[in-house]
Amino acid sequence: MKVKQKLGVVTLVAISLLAAGCSKQNSKDETKNSELNWATTGEITTLDASKVADTASMGALVNMGEGLYRIDKTGKPKLALADKVTVSKDKKHYDFYLRKTKWANNEDLTAEDFVTTYRRISDPKTKSSSMGLMGLFKNGKDIVQGKKKVTSLGVSAPSKYHLHFDLQVPNTMLKEYLSLPSFYPQNSRILKKAGSRYGTSSKYFVANGPFKIKKWDPNQKNWVLIKNENYWDKKHVHLKKINVQSNASTITSYNLYQAGKSDNTFLDSSQIAANEKKKEFHDFPTYAITRMDFNFKNKALKNLKIRQAIAAAINRHELLKSLHSTSKPLLGLIPENYNKNPKTGTPLEKDAYVKEAVTYNLQRAKQLWSAGKKEENLKNLELTVLSDDSSAGEETAEYIQSNLSELPGLTVKVRHVPLTQQLALTAAKNYDLNIYSTSTQIPSAIDLLNNFKSTTPQSPGWDNKEYDSLLTDAINKNGADPIKQYQDYVKAEKLLMKQQVTIPLFEINNSVLIKSKVKGYIFMPNYLEFDFKSVYVN
Repeated sequence: MKVKQKLGVVTLVAISLLAAGCSKQNSKDETKNSELNWATTGEITTLDASKVADTASMGALVNMGEGLYRIDKTGKPKLALADKVTVSKDKKHYDFYLRKTKWANNEDLTAEDFVTTYRRISDPKTKSSSMGLMGLFKNGKDIVQGKKKVTSLGVSAPSKYHLHFDLQVPNTMLKEYLSLPSFYPQNSRILKKAGSRYGTSSKYFVANGPFKIKKWDPNQKNWVLIKNENYWDKKHVHLKKINVQSNASTITSYNLYQAGKSDNTFLDSSQIAANEKKKEFHDFPTYAITRMDFNFKNKALKNLKIRQAIAAAINRHELLKSLHSTSKPLLGLIPENYNKNPKTGTPLEKDAYVKEAVTYNLQRAKQLWSAGKKEENLKNLELTVLSDDSSAGEETAEYIQSNLSELPGLTVKVRHVPLTQQLALTAAKNYDLNIYSTSTQIPSAIDLLNNFKSTTPQSPGWDNKEYDSLLTDAINKNGADPIKQYQDYVKAEKLLMKQQVTIPLFEINNSVLIKSKVKGYIFMPNYLEFDFKSVYVN
C-alpha cells in the first residue's frame, strides 16, 4: 500500500468521499466508455468473506457482494438485499424480508444462504476472522467457545425470503455490521460443493453484487470484474468491465497512468510531491493504521521489559519525516477522534492514553533493555522484522531496524515479503516483530481491539482473560449501553498498552491520481479501496 500519512481520522459518514459530479444523473453520452482500467497496490488473498483479513480482498468483495444493507454515497447503511425490516420494541428481534433476486449463476438467493453463512462463521472449525462478531446473536458466544451447536445460533429462515434474528442484546451499530462483507450471504450450494476450496479462485466463488469476477486465483495479480446482470439494482451499474492490475510498487501503475493506459495510480512519497497540485490528485483519509506486533511464541518477547524497551527505542516522529508524512504518530491503538466518550466528548485515544507505551525515550529504552536481558539471562538477541514488500512497508521496517540498533547486543534483520505471504506468516505466528497494516471495518474501537483477543486467529499469541472479558462484555453485555461499552474499550486499550502487546505507529492516508473522466466512485475508508457500483466514465 503506497501511503501518505496525515492528521486525523474522520467518521464513516464524513469521509465516504465522492468524485466531483458523482451525483449527476448518467446519460448514454456519459457512459460510452463502459470499461475501466484500475490499478491497486493490494492483492486478493481470498474470496471467502468468512476468512478474509486484508483490506484489498474486502474491497474486492464489496464490489462483488452485498448484504442486507449497503453503505451509500453519504456513508450511511441503506437497505439492499432486504427491502423491508421490522424490529421488536426491545430491539432484540429483527425480521428481514428479502428481495427476490438471484446469484450470478442464476440460482435463487434465499434466507437460508444467510443462515448457512452465519453458522459457518460462528463455527470454531472455520477459524473465521469475524468469529467474534457472532456474539451479537443469541448463543453466539457459546457457539464460538464450542459450548453449543451452530444450529442454536439466533439466526433462522422462517420462509424462503424471510430472515429472522434473535440478538443477545440490542446493538446500536447493527446496520453497520450487516453492511460488512463478513455478513454477506454465501451461496449454500457452492459452499457445499467447493468445501475447503471455497473462495480460493473465481471458479469456487459466485457473486451476488454489482460485479462478478473472472480470471483470478492466488497466483494472479490481475483480475477482471464483469457487470453482474442478475444483480437486483443493475440499472445503477454503468461499467461493463473493470480490468484490475495489482502492483506492490507504484512505479508500474504510475507509468501506465502517464501513458494513458490506466485510469488511476496510487502514489508513493516522491510521486506525491510531484503531483499534489494537480486537479487529478486526491488524498483520502482512511480507517487504517500501521502497528508493530510482538510474537509471544518468542520467549524473549514474552518479557515485558524487553517489549517496552523496543517500543521506547522507536522514534515515530522521525519515522514519519522519513516517509514524508505530515501525520502525528498514534497515541494508542485507536486512531485520532475515532471514538469519543458519549458523556464528555473526549476522544478515546486521550482517555486511554498510556504515555510510556508510545513515547520515544532512548535512555529509558536502554535501561529496560538491560533489565530485560538480565531477567532472561541473555547477552545477545537476534530478531527479524517482517513487513510486506510495498515501498512504505520496506521503508518503515528499515527505519525501525536502524532505531533498534541502538540497543546493545540486539541484532535486527528485515524480511520483506508479498502481502499474501505476510498474512500466512502472521496466521502461523512465524515472525518475531511484524509491521502490520490493518483497517477497521466500522467506526467502532472493537474492530481494532479484537485483533488481540486470544480467540482471534490473527492474534500475536497474547492470552489475557481480563482483556478477553472486557471485549466480550462490550458486545454481549453492554452493546446497547454506549457509556458502559465505551468504558470497556478504554479499559481494554489501557491494558493492551500497559502490557505493550503492540507498538502503534501511524495512521494511513491514500494518495491517488484519478483521471478526471472517472465519475461516481466512493472511496471506502475502512477498506482503502473503491466502490465501483455507480462509477461511469465521462
